[in-house]
Amino acid sequence: MSTILVVEDSTTQRLLLKNILEKAGYAVQTARNGHEGLQGIAASPPDLVISDIRMPEMDGYEMCWRIKNDPRTRHIPVILLSGLSETEEILLGLEAMADSYIIKPLVEEEILATVATANASRERLAVVSPPMALHRNGQEYQIRSGREQILNFLVSIYDSAVRRNIQLEEIQTQLRIINEQLSERTRELEASENRFRALVQTVPDVIYRIDEEGKFLFVNHSIRKLGYEPEELIGKHFTQLIAPDEEERVARHKVLPRMRGKATPEGQAPKLFDEKRTGSRRTSGLEVRLLPNPARPRDPSVEIVGELHCFEVNSAGMYQIDHLSKRDYFVGTVGVIRDITERKAIAEALIKAKEEAVRANRAKSAFLSRMSHELRTPLNAVIGFSQLLEFNPLEPLTPSQRESVSQIFSGGKHLLELINGLLDVARIETGKITPEMEILDPTSIVLNCISMSRPLALKRFISLINTGEEVPYPLVHADPLRLKQVIINLLSNAIKFNRKGGFVIVAHRETGDGGLEISIKDSGSGIPREQWNQVFKPFSRLGAEAAGIEGTGIGLNISRGLMEMMGGEIGFDSEPDKGCRFWIRLRSADRQPLPVSPSGSGEPLPGGFAGGPRVLLYVEDNSSNARLMGELVSRMPGLNLLQAKTAEEGIELAREHTPDLIVMDIQLPGMDGIQALTRLNELPETRAIPTIALSGHASPEDVERGKAAGFLRYLTKPLMLNEFQDVLRELLPQGGNRKEE
Repeated sequence: MSTILVVEDSTTQRLLLKNILEKAGYAVQTARNGHEGLQGIAASPPDLVISDIRMPEMDGYEMCWRIKNDPRTRHIPVILLSGLSETEEILLGLEAMADSYIIKPLVEEEILATVATANASRERLAVVSPPMALHRNGQEYQIRSGREQILNFLVSIYDSAVRRNIQLEEIQTQLRIINEQLSERTRELEASENRFRALVQTVPDVIYRIDEEGKFLFVNHSIRKLGYEPEELIGKHFTQLIAPDEEERVARHKVLPRMRGKATPEGQAPKLFDEKRTGSRRTSGLEVRLLPNPARPRDPSVEIVGELHCFEVNSAGMYQIDHLSKRDYFVGTVGVIRDITERKAIAEALIKAKEEAVRANRAKSAFLSRMSHELRTPLNAVIGFSQLLEFNPLEPLTPSQRESVSQIFSGGKHLLELINGLLDVARIETGKITPEMEILDPTSIVLNCISMSRPLALKRFISLINTGEEVPYPLVHADPLRLKQVIINLLSNAIKFNRKGGFVIVAHRETGDGGLEISIKDSGSGIPREQWNQVFKPFSRLGAEAAGIEGTGIGLNISRGLMEMMGGEIGFDSEPDKGCRFWIRLRSADRQPLPVSPSGSGEPLPGGFAGGPRVLLYVEDNSSNARLMGELVSRMPGLNLLQAKTAEEGIELAREHTPDLIVMDIQLPGMDGIQALTRLNELPETRAIPTIALSGHASPEDVERGKAAGFLRYLTKPLMLNEFQDVLRELLPQGGNRKEE
């Protein structure tokens, strides 16, 4: 194995040569300069020396000369490393009797080829010839190498030069190709830039670019809307466009000094015309007033905007990479200016319209609430007395009278449904109905709705069919009360708008997303296509009034609002003479067991009250309502009635007689019902008396307000006898029911 000494002061070059030679099978010794190289040769003579020329203490020429002039080491081939930037290096190498050159930068194949050639001719190169003087540029060089050594030396240089020339030609060819590609890319870039500039010039927004000092480098033709020509702004500072009082707010050199050393709250970073930030931190939606040019534009066809116009600026910093430091540096800002005057005017108009709509809705809700109260008071007498007439065993009605009373009761109930529907519509529109969502199994709700609707179906000889009794319902998210309201409405419509002897089919299926669709199909005449867009509009009865079908025309509108509040859907399909199929869709819920609530059944009102007669105090200023309560109580054995027309009178009667139950109207002359309840709860002798409200104020807000005040129950007018009897059964059981003191 041949040993090669590598003399090189550069650690990188020394390790590179060592790695190349060892990989080729040579043993390698190293030294950092000429002195270390000679010491290494003296200690362990190598078979070949590769040395750099320029080294500290002793360069490669001197070390080579000493090796070749020592008979003990003259036979060792010496290869010098050089860039051969000058002819003098060749002459100095010949003068030092070097055997070959390796031209930098180092190429592995060239190194190995030169080493192999030098090793092959080492014995023939040991001859020292008489010196031969060579003069060049006034300098004399003493050449002592033999002819073969000189020839090998020059041939090795020529081979290296040829190889480098070939490499250079290849590089030149690659550079020529790259240059052609670069030229093509440059032409494409210029064409793209021209297209981009043409596009930018057609954009109605102002597009600008400013340098790091805030001076315009580019601005498109849309700036003419402000009375400027693009070229007259180039080199001008952007503040020339901005209203003077806006500069403090939008210019970087004004804003940032005020913020230095201060923490910026989240979402309150400054918005700047000459922005440096990029990405999500750039300026977006900066509103600013710009100054139009007072001089007329050169193009008289351009309309100049007014001073009151508002503009929106979106801007971001631009950066360029320094290829030496590999860091980017700020070169300016690019931005877009948009006239938003019209948009702001529209937004302000929309806000005003919304506020007006809210005020109108509130006024409508207040009006409906007042009208509800005013209508419920006479309805209380109409429905109440009609019930008393119809169910009076002491004075039974004739069939003709019973029919008349039934018509009065039906008309009153219809009017009550209309009032309740109007209130529901108003509450849905104003968002005052909040669904109480829960995970539920709708099976019991559907079955209950079918059971409630069956008497109406039987009355009209209509078959009510439930096809899904054997198929389990998936769990859904819904408000059980509102879901029941929707299903009952759809069943009622399917029965009312059906033909005599027809059918109604209730079905359900699981939707693709795991939700539930409940459908109700009837066998009626269907809905003509031209009326489909009227189905869910309030008070749209689709000609049912002409057919004598009862209804208010707002049920489907309410149902749609309720389904949307529950996150569901409602829709329908219909074919002429084949009926309609209405459907609702509910969101799915996690399948988990739900607690089963036992269903209760009402007990009949007892014929009397144990422990002596009970006393009911009724506080009501309306004489019709008072008379109705008197008639009702007179038919209840064991129950006596006290009446008062004002809250003050009622309080005195309560203190004097201590009744078992107080029924209180809310809207009373003087002190109202809630104030009266507060006073009753303050008095030791009355605070234990259970008190319920009976009022024409029937909105959910009114009910909640009454319950919050302390009423045990809040009943609404018109009074339904069954409901009132249930309350009496609860609060006046046979053993009495005083509140604990």
